Amino acid sequence: LYLPGRGGNLRFGLASAAGTKWLQDAARIETRYRPGELIYEISDPLLGGGRLRLEAIAYAATEGLIVRIEGGGVSPGVDLVWAFGGVNGERGARDGDIGTERVPISQWFQLKPEFADGNRLTPQADGFTLVAPQASIAGVASGAVKVEAADAAAWGDLSALLASTGGAPSRPVAVGRMAIPTGAPAYLSLQRLFVTGQETKELERSEERRGEGKSVD
Repeated sequence: LYLPGRGGNLRFGLASAAGTKWLQDAARIETRYRPGELIYEISDPLLGGGRLRLEAIAYAATEGLIVRIEGGGVSPGVDLVWAFGGVNGERGARDGDIGTERVPISQWFQLKPEFADGNRLTPQADGFTLVAPQASIAGVASGAVKVEAADAAAWGDLSALLASTGGAPSRPVAVGRMAIPTGAPAYLSLQRLFVTGQETKELERSEERRGEGKSVD
């Protein structure tokens, strides 16, 4: 998420008795774009002969997104894992424009454990609230989901991230786990909560933009 400024990373994975895997490492991912929406069709040996479909769409009236989750023909005992965290409000050279950072933009947006410094996480029965000095984010999931705090230091390794749950890490991220829904979809919503004192200033206009000439009356 971008607030503007880093508003946290959302990541999905698979977990079963056969192993764990972040979805970005799945054997096959088909991605399609519709205005304001991304659709992912995922297949992997952990899913058996089935497929997982994720549809992510941004909210129109508030800052956030909702993800529709549905499986088909998935082997029993396979769970979907999602993880979210790393809110620190850091802004890029030109707010994330491609080619303006010292590293590739895909690398710039990756979560680092220190991004979770100062984050306070409260797991709830159906989601979580994450409060940082720059913003507060509420996560709500439908269906039967277990949400716990995990250690951001284990973000890169899904097995280690799941193993780090159950404590009170100093750099927390939220981790949720649910059975992959079949027959009817499940949903995960992330929404920014507007709290007094957390307003994010927009970029100054013409003076901070590169390549713009003087205005002409």
